[in-house]
Amino acid sequence: MHAYKLSPAVDNIHPDLPLHEALALQEALALHEALALHEALALHEALALQEAIALHEALPLQEALALQEALALQEAIALHCRRHWHYVRLSHCMRH
Repeated sequence: MHAYKLSPAVDNIHPDLPLHEALALQEALALHEALALHEALALHEALALQEAIALHEALPLQEALALQEALALQEAIALHCRRHWHYVRLSHCMRH
């Protein structure tokens, strides 16, 4: 055990390390934790921004979906009418 205050992770994993190496390891671990925290916060901010953008785009998307649905309905009606018209023409031709 070192007389200097080391984190339990460093002291328990490497109790025989010289003090300067143990301190360097502890500093590296602290830096790694700080970077991980920074990345986690950055990810959290990115997700919040992504959610805000999605919310902002939700209304235009809803409008686009409604337009797409209306166009699909219009196409279905046109297809129905073409089939009906073809049937009417065919039945008319069969009469003659």
